Formats: sequence, C-alpha cells, structure tokens
Amino acid sequence: MRPKYFSPFFLGLAASLIFSLPAFAENERVVVHGREFALKNSGVAFLPRGTNFNRNENRILPDGSPEWWYRTFDVGYYQPEMVEPILAEIEKSDYNYVRIFLSGQHPDAGFGRTSPGVDDAYVKNVADFLRRARNHGLFVVLTGQFAAGQWLPKNYLPLTTPLENVDGSNQLTLNPSYGKALGQFYRDLLIGLKAQPDDVLSAIFAIDIHNEISVNKREKPLSAGSGTFTYNNHEYNLADNSARQALIDAATVSWANTVIDSIKTVDRQILTTASVFTIGASGNAGFNGASLSDGGDGRAALNPKVQAKSKADFLDIHVYAAGPNYNFEKDMQKEGLSPSSIPNKPLVMGELGTFRDVSPTREIATATLQSMIAKSCGYGFNGWGFWIWDGVGDKSNDVWSLTTNEGAMNAFFAPSANGDLCQAHNSPPVPMAHPNRRGDVLGYIDAIGSNPATVNGWACAREIDQPIGVHLYVNGPAGLGIMAGGVTTADASEPAVAEACEAGGKAYRFRIPLTGEVLEKHAGATVFVHGISPVGRANLLIGNSGALKIPGASAAPSAPVVATPAVNIPDPVLVPSPARVASPALAAGYYEIAGTIYYS
Repeated sequence: MRPKYFSPFFLGLAASLIFSLPAFAENERVVVHGREFALKNSGVAFLPRGTNFNRNENRILPDGSPEWWYRTFDVGYYQPEMVEPILAEIEKSDYNYVRIFLSGQHPDAGFGRTSPGVDDAYVKNVADFLRRARNHGLFVVLTGQFAAGQWLPKNYLPLTTPLENVDGSNQLTLNPSYGKALGQFYRDLLIGLKAQPDDVLSAIFAIDIHNEISVNKREKPLSAGSGTFTYNNHEYNLADNSARQALIDAATVSWANTVIDSIKTVDRQILTTASVFTIGASGNAGFNGASLSDGGDGRAALNPKVQAKSKADFLDIHVYAAGPNYNFEKDMQKEGLSPSSIPNKPLVMGELGTFRDVSPTREIATATLQSMIAKSCGYGFNGWGFWIWDGVGDKSNDVWSLTTNEGAMNAFFAPSANGDLCQAHNSPPVPMAHPNRRGDVLGYIDAIGSNPATVNGWACAREIDQPIGVHLYVNGPAGLGIMAGGVTTADASEPAVAEACEAGGKAYRFRIPLTGEVLEKHAGATVFVHGISPVGRANLLIGNSGALKIPGASAAPSAPVVATPAVNIPDPVLVPSPARVASPALAAGYYEIAGTIYYS
C-alpha cells in the first residue's frame, strides 16, 4: 500500500491529476550475472562489501543452562532507536549491505502461537529494519538459525515427522519434513513482509536459509559406522565414506531446493544461499563423508561445490584467519577450490574475521586479514562481510570487531577507506553500488508558528530538485489521525537542506496554515507531517512528527521558527493499515483510508 497524492483537501483537483501521475519508481534489486552481482535496473556491477550486525542477550535453554543468542527482532526487545544510529554509522563507511540473524527468543518460543505462522509484531520489526537499512543505502541479508534441539521456530515443529534413525542437527538436512517446515516459515515471513508498506522486500539482498549449515557425525545416522540409510528412495552404505559423502551431497541439494522453492513462491527476485564454515574449521580433513576416523568437534560442513548444483543463487563460505600463521591456500584446498577450479556461481565470504587470542594486536589482525582477503580474490571470492560491526553483537566478544580500538579494523576494511580489497594494501576508495534511494522522503518539523498559526519545517524527496507535497495530520499519522491541511513546499531553503536532500533544489521549506477550526477543535493535539514522494516511494513521516502540539486559539505563541540544521533526518515510521473504504469519485486502483487517498 502506497499513500499517493490526494486527500479530501485536494479532492477538487483529483479528476484532473489522476492521469498525470508520475510512474512508480521500481526499487533496485540485486541480481546474478554469471559469477557476479549487478543491480537489476541500472545494470551497474554490485560488489558486496558489508558487515554483520546483531544484538544478543543471555537466554535460558530448556535444560536450564544460560546461553548467549541473537535476538535483534524479538518483540519487546527490538527498538528503532537501537538500530538507527548503527545503520547511520555503517552508511558513513560506504558499505552496501548488512547481514543480520532472524533468530531470537520470540521465534524459538513459536511467536506465541501453537500452529505455524509469524506474528504481525515480529514482521513489523523486520520490516522496520529493512526500511531503515534501505534509507541508509544498505541491502540486507536475512539469516536463519534457531534454537539447538528444535532447529525451527517452535510452532513449525508440528509440520515435521520424526524419523527414528535421524536425530540432532542432522534432522535439518536428512529429514525432508524439516526442510519443508523451514521453507514454510520463510514463505509465511515473506508474505507478511510483502503486505507491509513501501515494498520492503526489495531491500533484501538475500536470504541465508541457514547459517553455517552442517551435518554431525556424532548424531544419527552418521554416528553409525555400519548399516544403511535410505534417503529419497536411495540406500547408502554407512560403512563406506564415499557412500556417506554421496548421502550428504544428495541431501545438500534436495534440502536447499525444498527451502528455496518455498521462498521463490513469494518473490522470485530474492536471492538465496546457505552459508557454511570451512570443512577444516571443525577438524575434518576434507569432504570424506564425515569420516568417523577424523577428529574434530563432530560437525561437517556441506560442500559448497555441491551447493552450486542446487537452486542457491550464490555460495557463502565463512573464513576466520587463525592468526598470522593461518594458511588460506590450504583451507581452500580442503574446500576443493583453487584459482583454476572456481564455482560457476558468485562466491562471497559472508563472515570473515580473526580472533584476539591468535591475533593479539590490531597490527597483526589487520595484516592477517588483509593478506587473506587479497588471496581470496584469486579463488573467485567477490563479496565480503566482516564479523562483526561491534562487540555488542558478538556473543563471545573474542573477535576483532570493526569498531574495536576506535575503528582500527574499519580503517582498512571500509569501502570509504579501502577501494580494492584484492590488494594487500589500502587503495583509494571507489564508487559503491547501493539501493536506489531516489525519491525517499525526509525532512523535519521545526516549530509551530503564530500570527498566523502555521506548522513550519522542511521536506524533500532524496535526489529530486522539485518541491514536494506535505500533509498535516493531528492526533496520529495517516490512517490513525485526522487530516488538517496540506501544501507544497515553496519557501526558500538553505544549502544545508539541499545537501541533506542530495539535490539542488532551493524551495524545500513549508508553512502549513492552522485554521481557526483546527485551533479550536484540536487544541493540544500532536501534529504529524507526511512528505509525499513524487515517484511513488513511501510517504514517510518527517522528523519531529508527534513531538509538537497545537496551541489553543488564544494561546500564547510557541517558540519562534528557527532554521533547523539539515542533520535532522526523519526515521521511517510504520503506519498501521486500517480497512479500505471504496471511493466512487476516484479512478480504479485508488481508495480512501481515514481521509487519505491511497493507490494499490
């Protein structure tokens, strides 16, 4: 649903304006071209340069033990003011995507439901983050990973069928019902997001359907060194490592395709992947069927070269440099990758980092990572996501974050500081591809003036020189409040305002008159101003909406109008969607909600 141009205030002009509306601007999407990414509309190459960002807290597991877990989107925990300043800082470094986990206590508890479904409050939290990220020029990778032992949001477990000879984390890939249930979760989430205002789905770069997916040789059926296991009507000999690997490979493709097919039923443009850690990270010698003779912690990552045969759009391998003696070439050799053997799909490093205990100083950490990343270019990697933005988002805080030591790591990794990571030294910054933000509304309510009584401020549409319309509501935003006026920005504005708008216009200020009727009926009411995007983007509330109140008809004047610095950039605001009301006076596709005309 997109608020459009009209209100009862302008109904007399509706008939003449309907047929001269500008075309809706299609939001940019990331697409795959061979082994590279590009922006769909412009065709500009898209090189993923991003960071992981999460917030976590201690939670109590079913056995009563505590565990740190990511919970950014949990209902009652997520707050816009928590993420907004972080996204602004990430934007300053010129990153073009951020990766974040969908996990949390809320989904692990089943969203407060006993049957499948994602509750509206959780969906709105995710939508708010997507909208804010895009407003800061960032695409988003949404990443799935849920409580150990259930592997899904709790209310999706009824969709699964237990198998006697499969347990633990192996259920995810070797029990087909778990793949179907996970796919249903993503389908439900995306349907909820699709119903939100302003096409938030276009902010999604990709869905990582499960973080660091693996099997475990200490759990059934792989814990058995003899006997057979039947998967998709094919029998595999568990005593033969090659047969065991064939089983894992078959499950890799089938599981990924099952989940991805569900995602694509909602939006075929969303890219997908299933991230893995390197096979050597858990102590395995290679992709040898999760051999019981290997040591390690029991986990065996799925083979990315096999994943390339699935419907995943790109591959994501997580690499952590284990100190200055870390050998990237040997790690990739175990992956079956070499400069002459590169997968036929884009390959990104969605998590990369180094640990404090093996890289004790920032000089060692920087040199280790810089060398590793430069070498990765020769192996086909063309995208990197640092782990992690800050220590608050890391459950153990044992890695070097980008903001550690006043941003020492960011000084070499940020696109604004280092244009070409394929060099083993910093190089001049280069232009980065970002989501299309042209037409996004921003602005600020400065004050309520007197003699005459007016609501004063500035508003614009990003990268557009022309003035825009602004609509005034009292006692709530559009859909909740009452419309009390509207004008087009026409007053002279300062160069600083144009700079914030990333445009060259000179008339972004407005004064919306408060009539005597409004002053009498709505004295003490809070004011809200929506900017009207001329290219069909969301008609967002501008900054300071809901903070100022209308004085009484005979009240003393409010503070004088002061030109507000252009740094007052509004936050995107979610507006509830009340029931539609048909309006026969309007053209097809338009309808009215609480006094505002919308287009669908």
